[in-house]
Amino acid sequence: MIGTRKALVAFSGAFGLAWLLELFLAAPLTGDSLWILRQQSLYITGILSIAFMSLSMFLAARPVWLEKPLGGLDRMYALHKQSSIWAIIMAAAHWLSKLASGPIRDLIGTENRPARDIVLYGMESLRGIAKDMGEWTLYLMLGMLVLSLWKLFPYRPWRLLHRSMPVLYLVLVFHTIALSPMRYWLQPLGVMLLVMMILGSWAALRALSNSIGKQKKHQGMVQSVTQHDDLVEVQCKVDSNWQHHAGQFALVTFDAKEGSHPFTISSACMPGTGLVSFHIKALGDYTSTLANSVQPGQTVTIEGPYGCFNTQDADDRYEQVWVAGGIGLTPFLAMLQQRQQYATDTRTPVHMHYCTRDAAQDALLPTLQQLCVEDGHVELTLHDAACKQRFSAQQLPTSSAFQVWFCGPKGLRSALKAGIESLQLRCKGFHHEMFDMR
Repeated sequence: MIGTRKALVAFSGAFGLAWLLELFLAAPLTGDSLWILRQQSLYITGILSIAFMSLSMFLAARPVWLEKPLGGLDRMYALHKQSSIWAIIMAAAHWLSKLASGPIRDLIGTENRPARDIVLYGMESLRGIAKDMGEWTLYLMLGMLVLSLWKLFPYRPWRLLHRSMPVLYLVLVFHTIALSPMRYWLQPLGVMLLVMMILGSWAALRALSNSIGKQKKHQGMVQSVTQHDDLVEVQCKVDSNWQHHAGQFALVTFDAKEGSHPFTISSACMPGTGLVSFHIKALGDYTSTLANSVQPGQTVTIEGPYGCFNTQDADDRYEQVWVAGGIGLTPFLAMLQQRQQYATDTRTPVHMHYCTRDAAQDALLPTLQQLCVEDGHVELTLHDAACKQRFSAQQLPTSSAFQVWFCGPKGLRSALKAGIESLQLRCKGFHHEMFDMR
């Protein structure tokens, strides 16, 4: 599995090396050093910006073949988000490099300013409009970045604004083609840029035609809706060829105007039935209304399944430790149900830790306890915050190697990983989902 940070470093490094190779092969640079620095800064920031934006756009198309190498759609979206942020940062640096011409002109004049590079045939007359369109697109992208990072901004208007990104991206492709030096297209750098822009443009056109994820969409109907305090259990029935692994999630659309939301599947796959369940906690402006807005008999679109959070590839040499916090219990409910489909003597021993705010008010706890008893090979340890029972890395195995499957709050995950590292425990794998998909 490729880490998000490593992937971005490798990606930017490849384009940086290609840019350096182009400089090495090009004719010697002439002109004042400040003007040369400004010119090359303009180029490298523009190159990295369109490269990152192309990567982000391509990942938004949810290419299935990339899901496993990246560790699941959740990590693909994390890479999409980070590459978008870096694309906008580089675009801002590109814009600042452009503005630097004024101070440099005032400081040393323009006598030794490098000559303007030759662009592709027919593009010289479009230079002005390409510059203006690129600048206005940058302003729009900066605004979208602020709204994306501002968690209080409502999801529905954010989603509508986000749908404009393919158009903005295609504008930047035109900006790049019109203003890039012609010699770039004869070098590895130009080939790399062209490949990424083709992939990004393909993804942008798929987004504009609403074709993303189309082959993985299943139409169905809501079978039942059960309210448990701040938790809603929704059971749906889709076509009978639906298949999923316990621990996966789906993009669920109850309302076309609202769009899809990612929810973990809380039931094991029952081949041939098309039944799939979700336990949804009221955590936001949309999920808090589901108990009243979703009704049995209404249509639902389920796209998926997605994700690689499962124990199918677990190494039998190591003990399995499951850690669930709050609504993060849902994938483990599906895993426990799936284990019941196996013979008792083939079930791997598991030590499960469940962290809950108040066990007395926890609607899912009785179901969890029953499943663990029926399994016979799952040791359940309850951590009830209402009784001051806190979970920490000190409660993990100290004498044997183990693997962790975690689903819960980000703060708990960070504390647990830090504790494992500080205690130097023999953790041979820490599996978790990344559900911040905005």
